[in-house]
Amino acid sequence: MEETLGNEADKPKGAMSPDGPVETMKSLPPAGTFRFDRVELAGSLGDLGTLLPIVVAMILINKLSPTTVFLAFGLFYLMTGFYYRLPVPVQPLKAVGAIAIAYPSQITESVIGAAGIIFGIILLFLSLSGTLDRIARLFTQPVVRGIQLALGLIFLKKGIELIVTQKVFLSGVNGNYSEYHINLILGFIVFAMVLALLDNKKIPAALAALAARALAGELKQRYPALRLFVSTTTVAGQQVAAHDIGEADAVFYFPGCGSERLFSQVGLATQAMLWHVGVQTVLPPGYLCCGYPQRGSGQFDKAEKIITDNRVLFHRVANTLNYLDIKTVVVSCGTCYDQLMGYKFEEIFPGCRIIDIHEYLLEKGVKLQGVTGVRYMYHDPCHSPMKQQDPLKTVNALVSTADKSNIAKNDRCCGESGTFAISRPDIATQVRFRKEREVRRAAGTLRTDGFDGAIRVLTSCPSCLQGLKRYNDDADVDADYIVVEMARHLLGSQWMPAYVNQANAGGIERVLV
Repeated sequence: MEETLGNEADKPKGAMSPDGPVETMKSLPPAGTFRFDRVELAGSLGDLGTLLPIVVAMILINKLSPTTVFLAFGLFYLMTGFYYRLPVPVQPLKAVGAIAIAYPSQITESVIGAAGIIFGIILLFLSLSGTLDRIARLFTQPVVRGIQLALGLIFLKKGIELIVTQKVFLSGVNGNYSEYHINLILGFIVFAMVLALLDNKKIPAALAALAARALAGELKQRYPALRLFVSTTTVAGQQVAAHDIGEADAVFYFPGCGSERLFSQVGLATQAMLWHVGVQTVLPPGYLCCGYPQRGSGQFDKAEKIITDNRVLFHRVANTLNYLDIKTVVVSCGTCYDQLMGYKFEEIFPGCRIIDIHEYLLEKGVKLQGVTGVRYMYHDPCHSPMKQQDPLKTVNALVSTADKSNIAKNDRCCGESGTFAISRPDIATQVRFRKEREVRRAAGTLRTDGFDGAIRVLTSCPSCLQGLKRYNDDADVDADYIVVEMARHLLGSQWMPAYVNQANAGGIERVLV
């Protein structure tokens, strides 16, 4: 709250006032000169206890860019100091800030920006026209106090909502410490601190509350035993927090067209399994093609443009999220794997590697064991994403049935082969006839001992999955992705809606890159 000196400066040095001796104001430095000492430093930090809590809250809740916000405030600090030759505090519009924090779904980043521009134009006009003083006389002290009370109640309502919710540190996940709700513990501690510092002139209560929150976050980061959550999914900036398993790895997952648009359950299953093992996962913006289809069809110029645009975007992601120290690029498509090998990811995420999701899960010790009522065969794609060892060996290590039935390789091309089925359907149809005979033969082999359960063809390629689905009725089998089958059994039959609900339960954070 700003205070005016009134006529205090006109009193002679040593004159007495009800509060004691009053010193005369020192004269301002002459134009063109500047002074920097502890007094000026203290003045420049005036009202910081109001500025920082509002700004930090709007950055976290309204997703404002920290760089843009603090850069703008810093420039205005310099401009006002240069003009007035005084450390004048630069304050946000508290009314706009309070309403934006209380109603983030309605008051978006663009609305906040538009409000700032409109307020600036109005205030500039009122100031230049000389009507500002006349309008100010309409806002008497009761009106000002009423506005302050309303804003205070809005802040109070939002604070109570954040305390009673189960979201920890605005992360979007449930968090408990022992049997007590962690937000309630922090809420009571900060509330008691604010009451104790309410009349303290040296330590602003709001700034102390912000410092307590920063300390809690630092403890969570520095001491894994105290951490409440770790696993996140960042989608070009979307961040979905999950449960804590200690210090987690950070990976960059490239879904590709097939795992995102053709069979989106593959991309979701990959994310759900990474969530399950507690891995920090970064995704690029929605719908990015790797460029292989364009290159395969001879459109090399388009392919090179896609590759260049993607690499520029990935460099921006790496720079923005460099604190994650990404060392692994995960794929769920062999075609994407082959294309991404030319992206020079080692220059984007230094020291990183590219690996298929199934081999990554095997590294993490995730296995599907003791499956009943179903037997499997495996279709190895022409562009196999599994490069570390024989793909069939990986599949048998990942998936096993209760009756110890071996998963055998089902030979021959599925007939889909990317755009092959579209560009040459005459040849593709003949290929599919041969593949259907092979599938029927393998299914008969699995039933020789009288097994009457389901037969499922597993694969690791979205295009192959599309081709194998054509045999579901004719060969009496069902085709599916390995990671989808693992999610179905390990995470439950409702794994997809459960994961989507968790992700959408306030845990999405967009990061501007």
